[in-house]
Amino acid sequence: MPNITKAQIRFSDKEIEEIIEIAGYGIGYWAYAAQWDTDKKIYKVSWRDSDDEPFAYKFLSYNDIREAIDRITLHQVEVGDNTLEALISADMGAIDADAADSIIQIAALGEIVYG
Repeated sequence: MPNITKAQIRFSDKEIEEIIEIAGYGIGYWAYAAQWDTDKKIYKVSWRDSDDEPFAYKFLSYNDIREAIDRITLHQVEVGDNTLEALISADMGAIDADAADSIIQIAALGEIVYG
């Protein structure tokens, strides 16, 4: 595995927006709602663990999402091989709903909690 540093992989705002759009197809099994403000560059994700608990939510900046990507590519959190390879290669065509889900979970929750 190559030694990856933050400077080697940098996703543009447009690419982050593509990841957010793709995540909309992958996070529905755990996220109750997601709201995206492209002007403020904020993605709000809401979830709850059970019907008895109140909703939790997190406002994610584009940089929060970039930091999650950094944590993945620096092997600080474990994800599937396909997600890791897609991010290391920076191939937007290889980032599917599962990969985007992993990125958003790590950004919002600090780790993969669901799935």
